[in-house]
Amino acid sequence: PCLTYILNDVVCVFCNQVRDLDLCRDPRLVQSMWTCASCLYPYDKNAIEARLVEIVCHRSVSYQVQDVVCKSCHKTKVSNMGQYCKCSGTYVCSEISAAHMQRLKTFENIAAFHKMEWLAETVSWLARQQQGRILAQAPEAL
Repeated sequence: PCLTYILNDVVCVFCNQVRDLDLCRDPRLVQSMWTCASCLYPYDKNAIEARLVEIVCHRSVSYQVQDVVCKSCHKTKVSNMGQYCKCSGTYVCSEISAAHMQRLKTFENIAAFHKMEWLAETVSWLARQQQGRILAQAPEAL
């Protein structure tokens, strides 16, 4: 349904088998069969959704607290006050916002396809917040 995302280390509570679930390409999940491949015991879809929400929130925080680097020499900014690097270069974010938005879009598609309302609401809110920040920034800061 979208770019793939693999959720690592999903444990079956019945047989304790550990699997990595490809949420977009696993044929069982695409057919809405949320069961263990070994014992056919159903996975707790709510617990999986909670893990996905946690991952999305963690990635969003990581994006917000990322380092800024010099556009010229690629050194990380160390002072809080300086507008320019010692080499006279300007600072830019180490991760561009388009990459972050693409990851959010992937989770949005996963939420829509697998009918995960909490995940969809979380991703939607984060995307709106991110769009607001992008619009509020000066063009040279992007």
